[in-house]
Amino acid sequence: MTFAVSGVYDGRIYSATQVAFHRSSEIAVGRVRVLFVFSFSVMAEQAQNVSSIPIDAISNIKITSVWTFLLSIQWSESWLIGLGLFHTLCFVVTLVTLRFYRAQICHFLLMVGMVSCAEYINEVAAINWRLFSRYQYFDSKGMFISLVFSAPLLGNTVIIVMVWVYRTFAAMTELKSLQLKRKAAKTKRKTD
Repeated sequence: MTFAVSGVYDGRIYSATQVAFHRSSEIAVGRVRVLFVFSFSVMAEQAQNVSSIPIDAISNIKITSVWTFLLSIQWSESWLIGLGLFHTLCFVVTLVTLRFYRAQICHFLLMVGMVSCAEYINEVAAINWRLFSRYQYFDSKGMFISLVFSAPLLGNTVIIVMVWVYRTFAAMTELKSLQLKRKAAKTKRKTD
């Protein structure tokens, strides 16, 4: 079998297809090396960025649900106690403003605004967590901030919306009963 000499590669004489194959295989091996080094560096970086979950008896539990996640949080930290007091205050304000429609609208909009800013709060807290916390709770997916900050606020807004729906149905029922009474009174006058 005769080959047209196309090049010398590693001190050997190869055909054009063999040279192309060797070059493409070297490129592929080089790409695999780059991907391996890149993936290894990403894994190493992720290992350094792992959240510092509290090391105590509770943190040994494998987190399989929201409940086990909430149990792994150190609720004795002062900022978490303050957050709990804040949510208690929001709930009390929600109950107090049930009779004051305009104040309730302002309270509702304020809580919805805080929930919409939760992503930004999470980013800032993830950067500065050492200033106020012993552990890094603020994950990139926002699970902690969603459960501990946004969910109670959304619970309050749901209560307010339920009250508004109840009042709307009550007003519609009252309006319909008044319409029926007027209609009955008109037909009674016509018959008299």
